[in-house]
Amino acid sequence: ALLRDGKFISMQTNSEMWEFTIEEDPNFKEKVLTINVDIEGNSDDEEEKTTTTRVKNIEFNEWEEYKKCFLFLEPPKDRVKTELGELLLDEDYAGKVYVKGIFVKKMEEDEMKVGANFFHLPLDRDRRSVLNSNDINNHAAGLWARCLSVRHDLIDLYFELLSRSIPSSDVKF
Repeated sequence: ALLRDGKFISMQTNSEMWEFTIEEDPNFKEKVLTINVDIEGNSDDEEEKTTTTRVKNIEFNEWEEYKKCFLFLEPPKDRVKTELGELLLDEDYAGKVYVKGIFVKKMEEDEMKVGANFFHLPLDRDRRSVLNSNDINNHAAGLWARCLSVRHDLIDLYFELLSRSIPSSDVKF
């Protein structure tokens, strides 16, 4: 997403500098993610055994919005973790769908009342959309079932969502 928006991204790790770009691939005649690696010598220094990520051409207010797309940068306070994923209960995450901690889609208010981070959900090539919209509903139903078994205090919320004249898609399956 950052690259598509014209930002410059690089990573320095040990003796390697990785620069991420979107360039046309001569084999595919398509623009693809390209990683240019520059070896800067051999580093045995313990202090240099870290990875630093740099994003250039970004304003502070832009970064404040981008970081909300990554749960590891902006973790919710109230969430329930299961083997299928996480139910995100903070109001700021309502209707937001993440896959492996990366934002994918904002559902309409009547579609999903809580947020979800699915650990396994098929996406298109660019991670921009779910291949089958029913996948979200089916995965959400399984996630709710697992979450209710570990957080009994959510039962009232679940029944409230089910009892609506048109239940939101995260609970109707």
